[in-house]
Amino acid sequence: MMSKQERLVSVGSAYPEITLTAFPWTERQQSFIDLSLDPKTKVIFCSAPAGTGKTLLSLYCSLRLALEDKSKKILYVRNPVESCSGKGIGFIKGKTDEKMQPYIMPLYDNLYKLADKHSVNMIEKRGMLSSEVLGFTKGRTYDDTYMIVDEAEDFTLQDLRLIISRMGKRAKLFIIGDVKQSNVRNSNFGLTYDLFNTPEDRGKGIHCFKFTAKDIMRNDIIQHMITKIDSIVV
Repeated sequence: MMSKQERLVSVGSAYPEITLTAFPWTERQQSFIDLSLDPKTKVIFCSAPAGTGKTLLSLYCSLRLALEDKSKKILYVRNPVESCSGKGIGFIKGKTDEKMQPYIMPLYDNLYKLADKHSVNMIEKRGMLSSEVLGFTKGRTYDDTYMIVDEAEDFTLQDLRLIISRMGKRAKLFIIGDVKQSNVRNSNFGLTYDLFNTPEDRGKGIHCFKFTAKDIMRNDIIQHMITKIDSIVV
């Protein structure tokens, strides 16, 4: 994605022993970080194609904030749905956490980009980071939590309503997705993004942020190919 620098920096006073990798953020990515770290920002809807760093950035901002305050936690939420191609992966053996492992791998892929092994171990030891299946959040209230709702294009309107209503006091919510990669027929991520993309909502701390194919940072050829695919009228 981005060329990783070896320099590690301490960004929090609550856990000075935990360091994060210093990335050369792009101007657009830095704008997302600035918006996310703003205390007045309560909710961010981020619509972006794959490879723009939306999960990495959401996790980075959540870690930055959590490392400043020991009372804060980070929660990663996904809806475990299979591809809409109709080719399911079949039965997965194991307990619930083992079944969820393939779905939370993006979380740990990005975590290891942001922190070295020692820092990751300390994050886990301190209980700063957890993951949850969307359905298991029902009835829960997450106070003092930075909630990262990943692959939000796989959420229906009821799913989004559910996770939004889980926000507790002093919580911040990242709802991130790619409208072009939905695996559910009745995805309402794009609709919800547009619904809250108003001056009134921005005044309440709800922001809508968009990356485009121009912001893709993985492989140079992806930007070209995704742009051509998006030009097809089905």
